[in-house]
Amino acid sequence: MAVPIADRGGGPNHPVEMVSYQDALEFCRKLSALPEEVKAGRSYRLPTEAEWEYACRARTTTPTHYGAKISPDDANFDGTEPYNNSPRKAGVGATTPVGQYKPNDWGLYDMHGNVWEWCSDWFQEDYSTKSPPTDPKGPNPREADRPITTGVIRGGSWYDYGERCRSACRGSRDPDSRSERVGFRVVLILGAKRP
Repeated sequence: MAVPIADRGGGPNHPVEMVSYQDALEFCRKLSALPEEVKAGRSYRLPTEAEWEYACRARTTTPTHYGAKISPDDANFDGTEPYNNSPRKAGVGATTPVGQYKPNDWGLYDMHGNVWEWCSDWFQEDYSTKSPPTDPKGPNPREADRPITTGVIRGGSWYDYGERCRSACRGSRDPDSRSERVGFRVVLILGAKRP
C-alpha cells in the first residue's frame, strides 16, 4: 500500500530517501571535508555489507535483533505480511520519524524497515561462499567473473514484507537509481588520516 508522494509527509526527523549510491558517497565526501570534521580527525563513509549486518544484529543470532519474529509494532514495514507468524497489522505506507521503534542493544534505530540502506559493497549473488568469513568486503567489480553493476542495500523498507526486514536479508539496486524506499546511514571514522 503506497501513499502518494504528495501525502507522504517526511521532514527533518525522517530518514533520507530518494538518494542514489553516488549521492550517498558524495554526502560522505562533503561531510568529511567540513573544516570542523577535518580538525577533529573525523571522516565518514558507507558501511560495508558485513559491518551493516554486524551493527544490525548487535550480537544477536536471531533473524532480527528483536528475536525470531518481527511485527509492525517493532519496525516500519508492510505489516500485512509480518515475519514468522507475528500479528498482522496495516503498515504506515510511508517513512516514519527515526526513533519511533525500540533500538537494538547498541542503541541503533530503524535497522529493520523504514528505508533500505546503501552499503559500500557491490552486489554478488554468492556473497556468502566467495567472501572471507571474517569482515568480508564484498566483490571487486573489476576482478569478478562477470560484470557487477548493482549496489547492495540492507534493512528492508516501509513498503516491504517482514521477511525482507531480517538482519541477513540482502537487496540490490542500480547505483544511479533513486527510490522513496532507499536511503543510507554513515560510519564515523575517528582519528582519520588525511593526505
